[in-house]
Amino acid sequence: MRIEATAGLRLSHYLGSGQQFGSEVHLYAVQTAMVRRPEHGSRTGRAQCATCGDWVAFRLRSVALTRRRKYLAGASALVSVAVAVLVLTYLIRSDMQDVGPSSWAALGLLLVGACAVLAALTGAFLAAAEDGCTRVRNQPRDVRSKHMFKPPQIRRAVRRPGGPDATAHLDVEFDD
Repeated sequence: MRIEATAGLRLSHYLGSGQQFGSEVHLYAVQTAMVRRPEHGSRTGRAQCATCGDWVAFRLRSVALTRRRKYLAGASALVSVAVAVLVLTYLIRSDMQDVGPSSWAALGLLLVGACAVLAALTGAFLAAAEDGCTRVRNQPRDVRSKHMFKPPQIRRAVRRPGGPDATAHLDVEFDD
């Protein structure tokens, strides 16, 4: 995903789930707005959901900060892959030379390698998903909110079922 000076802010309102074509689908109402990113740092604002009228707080990051976060997640994924390769190479070489660590130490190294693989997958996912817009959660009760700023899972999502596939306009206010 390209990070540009203007961001497409996309608020998804979860409508519920239903059955369609013999499988469960999740239904979303989507509102969009084009918002200019700040020059430096981040900027907080609120968007009014057209479905329920609630104001949802968000943080929009600058192009440089978004790219930095994206590269940092990608670099952590590469470092994790390197650690996993080093651990597995050491285990294979020590097994071939019959002078390796004890079975408990080998199990521990294998566990480190597995954690490195999981960290690599997590870093790769975070790098791909970073778009510079996150939801600000002000109160603990917001954890189970019906709003999100990330696109829903495309395979399991249907936008505005039974109606036109048009997005509603999103009203946005900034705090500064």
